[in-house]
Amino acid sequence: MAVKHAIEQYGIEAGRVAVIPGFSKQNLEFQRVPLAAEIEAFLESHHPVFFCYVSFRPEYRLPALREAMLQFRQRHPEAGFIWLGFPSKELPAANEFVADWPAQERQSLLLLGNLAHDEFLTLLTRCFAYIRTPACDGVAASVLESSALGIPVIASENGHRPANVTTYREGDAADLCAKLISVTEGYDQVKKQTQLEVAEDNIARTVDWLLGPPARKAEELRRDWIHVA
Repeated sequence: MAVKHAIEQYGIEAGRVAVIPGFSKQNLEFQRVPLAAEIEAFLESHHPVFFCYVSFRPEYRLPALREAMLQFRQRHPEAGFIWLGFPSKELPAANEFVADWPAQERQSLLLLGNLAHDEFLTLLTRCFAYIRTPACDGVAASVLESSALGIPVIASENGHRPANVTTYREGDAADLCAKLISVTEGYDQVKKQTQLEVAEDNIARTVDWLLGPPARKAEELRRDWIHVA
């Protein structure tokens, strides 16, 4: 609602602004597909494997994530981490960031770009847990996807995470490591509590808002503002 209020400060009537979550039940529709050989090899040779949906931008706190990974692997040396989601323009910088890591550390990381939806969710369901580092993302659709699929989530605290998400202090590598250890050692209970009871059809909500009520004129619809969170 904070974003809705901010938009209204520009003089937009409250009735012309709707806040509709970007996550919808359609996000969970996918077909399991075969994964690339390098992904399968990584999954087979590491445990636990953490799924990290990231970008090469400051808000993703990659140096802190790296430090947490190092600390965690002191206790769980076979652990692996998959960083994915980099758009093509960011991949060179991401590769450069990890290029000079010590060999053993580099072997604990699989660096991927963007994946198609079916591949993305297939891989997510194959991983032990999901790490979400940015705190500026609100609830985050990927957090809801992971919870709905029963994959535990460890995410930076931002005041908007679902109740079943394990949170840590943003940018705090030691706290992130502690939460990774906590989830790993209490995994059965954490996984049992990981769920999303209701996944709404927010695509339909958006369409309904745009098209109605019937009394609204086409010109008024053209001028309406909508924020999809």
